[in-house]
Order: sequence, then structure tokens, then C-alpha cells
Amino acid sequence: MTNNRPLDQMLITDPKLIIAASSWMASSLSSPPGPSRGVYMSTSYHKAVNPKSLMEVVDGSSAVIKRWIEEHPETKISHLVCTGSSGQSVAWPVSYKLGIPVCVVRKEGEKAHSGMLVGEGRLQNYILIDDFIASGDTIRRVFGTIAEEAASYGNTPPECRAIFLYGSDSGRKYFNPANAADLDHGVPLIHNNFVPGY
Repeated sequence: MTNNRPLDQMLITDPKLIIAASSWMASSLSSPPGPSRGVYMSTSYHKAVNPKSLMEVVDGSSAVIKRWIEEHPETKISHLVCTGSSGQSVAWPVSYKLGIPVCVVRKEGEKAHSGMLVGEGRLQNYILIDDFIASGDTIRRVFGTIAEEAASYGNTPPECRAIFLYGSDSGRKYFNPANAADLDHGVPLIHNNFVPGY
């Protein structure tokens, strides 16, 4: 029997496929690996790699970011900025939905055919998309890389107008890169408030 629905709808809505995939995963994880080909993977950002959950994250992220931009027109957002594979898995589809270009900040030592900043257009005011804040080192690295790139051309660094955390719904309102303990000043945080149990 041929199924004419698009693949993304089949992955998300077909109960038989979901049940079959769940059964296969359970049997695969419960039995010891044999001489078959492959490698087991783990991730701390399961919502960003599971197709159904990713669509929930993207739809919710797009709605929250769009609302924030509409409420803050003075920010004149030129780009969404991300780093790492989990950030890119959310940033690219959100970019497509909102029509805002992406700038990817590469990690030091990462092999690439381009510079540390990958994207199109002139990066000016941006929203940084990340999963959550632990120590703040990732965010400081992104800010530092962007500032260094701007300085290398003699330009003023672009400004991060907000940080969107798709894996966090904490009540924290700001991130101060100079002092992570300062909860009352810094870059505004926009939290995930649409996917329970991330």
C-alpha cells in the first residue's frame, strides 16, 4: 500500500510508525549489540534531534521569538546566532519560519572551509539561540568570537539584543557576561515556555 503523505507528516502523525519505531528502539537498547554495523549514540538535547519534538521546539521557538521581536521593534534584529550542532538544529528551521538569516559561530579548532562566522549579510543586532546556560562559557565564547571578528575589520562589535533558551524555562531574566552571578543586569533572556518536560 502506498502512502502519499509527506515524510514529515508520516514521522509525526502515523501511530503505527511511532509504535513500530518505539518497539524497535526498545528491543535495540535492551539487547546487547552484536556484530552488526553501527554505533550507539546519546545526547543531552533529545528534543533537538527527535523529529517530532524538534518540530514542537521550532514552532514554539518561532512563535516566542517573533512575539519578542514585535514587542521590541527598536532592537532591529538582523540575524539569529547559534553555535554547535544543537543550536543549529533549532536555529536553521526557526530562521526559515521567521525569514531572519542565521550566523553560525564556529568553535576554535573546528575544521571548516570558512571563517569563524558563517552566514550571509551584515551581522548587526542579533538574538543568540542556545539550549540553556550552565557556566555561561559558551555565551562568552560566542560574544568574544564576534567581537574579535568585528575588531579585525576595525568595526564596532554587533550587539546581542537577547538570548533565547529553548531548553530552559527558569525565571532568570538577564545574563551578565561579566558577572554570571548578577541576575538583574545584562542581556535579556527569552525562555522556552512551550514544550513541557524539555
